[in-house]
Amino acid sequence: EMYQLLWKSYFNNSNIKERKNMKLHIQHIPRRYWKYLTEKQI
Repeated sequence: EMYQLLWKSYFNNSNIKERKNMKLHIQHIPRRYWKYLTEKQI
């Protein structure tokens, strides 16, 4: 749990919203796996 909070904090702070590229993101990680990713459960 602590590592998940740490990872979410890191992801939120390192992510640049202006440079968000969903098409590229989906190419690397298909949507069917998003439910397992901590950063997608924000």
